[in-house]
Amino acid sequence: MKDFMDKFKIKYVLLLYKLANFSLVCFRTLVFLRLKPPKKVKSILIFRVGNIGDIICALPALNIIRKNFPDAELTFLSSPGDRSLGGALELVDSIRAADKILIYSDKDIDDLKKIFTIFRILRKKKCELFIELPSNLAKLSHEYRNILFSRLIGCKYGMGFNINNINLFLQLQSEYIDFTLEEETLAKLLEKEGLTAGEFEYKFSISEKDRQIAREMLIKFDRETILVLSPNSKRNTNIYDLNKFAEIGRTLAGKHNFTPVIIGGKDDRERSAKLSGLIGGKAVSIAGQLNLSQTIEFLKYCRLMVAVDGGPVHMASVAGLPVVGIYSAREVNGKWYPFGKKNIVIRKEPACHTCLKLECEKTICLDMISVAEVVEAAEKVLSNTASKV
Repeated sequence: MKDFMDKFKIKYVLLLYKLANFSLVCFRTLVFLRLKPPKKVKSILIFRVGNIGDIICALPALNIIRKNFPDAELTFLSSPGDRSLGGALELVDSIRAADKILIYSDKDIDDLKKIFTIFRILRKKKCELFIELPSNLAKLSHEYRNILFSRLIGCKYGMGFNINNINLFLQLQSEYIDFTLEEETLAKLLEKEGLTAGEFEYKFSISEKDRQIAREMLIKFDRETILVLSPNSKRNTNIYDLNKFAEIGRTLAGKHNFTPVIIGGKDDRERSAKLSGLIGGKAVSIAGQLNLSQTIEFLKYCRLMVAVDGGPVHMASVAGLPVVGIYSAREVNGKWYPFGKKNIVIRKEPACHTCLKLECEKTICLDMISVAEVVEAAEKVLSNTASKV
């Protein structure tokens, strides 16, 4: 009986997804009248909110848009929420993924006067096409709002409005629905809109200055084989025990003569330095010493990354670095894994899985992951991938 009810609930949720997205198509048709833009569009406004991981996962979609509209001016509009989180401006600007970039924070839209200021700025740009790359947490009401807003700022065409997350029977969704990676989800969404996806790629350009800074960092290690460790996350629900992390680093470094290098942002320096001290030996923290594009360039020449769920695993995907992911069960299974078949993600599902909590006192799902499991996964990845040194 339970299996029958579970399947019924899943079919109900899938029906809700279809109805929600069908309603968005109908509403968009009423607002824009014309759904398909012409092949030659002069200016496009691309909207994607989120932090480092969210923006990196959107890079293949940005490449698809560029391929389909090679002569259009691309303006990238984004928000990390809290201004202190940043990420989007630096990353998109440094890898030249768009022609112009506009970033706003929650404080920039906390009253009508500020909202109207942004409205005027966008309306002056006179963009013809609005493309939303919807975030994982987009709500139906937000999508209706975005359709109206894009039309009011003067866009003649709009696409990409979509719901891919309904907070109902989340545990069953995680267990029964085969969620695709975020990169693939966005690419498929653009294909449905009539754009040609072509080869899936993280095409980007890093400045020579950033390449040189990354090379100078690599020279410090004298071509030693680098094991990258990324233990930090903005959410405590993704944080793995530091002593276990240290044991993983020591074990792999001892067996393969790796140099453990801990990466992170400026706010991660203290915890990264602590991990370096726990590992000992040749372990070193470079947290806060490289910007995002420099870090991606640095990762190209490393051997393996062991990381918790966060921006660095997606940076590794861009760099082509294999990853062993230590993932909590906070999110639905599979959506935010690193892109590529050579990676391995370890994730447990206790009774409280798929909670979507921002804070968790116990993190049982992470406590269930043993050092031996992570080391075994790392050995498997290493045996299946060639050394870059």
